[in-house]
Amino acid sequence: MQPTFFDYALQYQGGKKTDSFLSQIKQFIPYKEIVKKLIEVGIYKPNEGQQGRPSIRAEILIGALILQSFYGLSDPMTEELIHDRISFRKFLDIHEEDDIPDETTICKFRNALIREGLLEWIFELVKSKIDEKGLIVNKGTIVDATIIHSPEPKKRRLSDGTIKKSAYDS
Repeated sequence: MQPTFFDYALQYQGGKKTDSFLSQIKQFIPYKEIVKKLIEVGIYKPNEGQQGRPSIRAEILIGALILQSFYGLSDPMTEELIHDRISFRKFLDIHEEDDIPDETTICKFRNALIREGLLEWIFELVKSKIDEKGLIVNKGTIVDATIIHSPEPKKRRLSDGTIKKSAYDS
């Protein structure tokens, strides 16, 4: 099968700090151990060979929660940034044919982990793997900036004859 532009972008795009950070952190996440535990407790059921819509891979869902933790993201913002950022897709090993979890799926997955007492276990496990290597991870922030146009402030003439444009003028 010939690689698509999407495959090319995922494989060769690089040089960003985010991409470098995520590729380094990714190696410390014990996905096999976590997925095995999720299957044991019944939170995740791989549907290999079954009919119906395929489930989103557990690694993608776990990775989405880790991205949320690192960057302080809400469920809707996580979904949006997974769609938007190549570095997030690379971190999650999302391929063109993979479904991207929507905000409801992320929320339901997190709530199931909380109910079973596994969310804290996952983060402690990942943290211990990072600590073993002597690394320190500081949480980052992604700013969602929106420009809002506001009307010009009204000018007021003060008793001394000066003109004040806004409450912020001294």
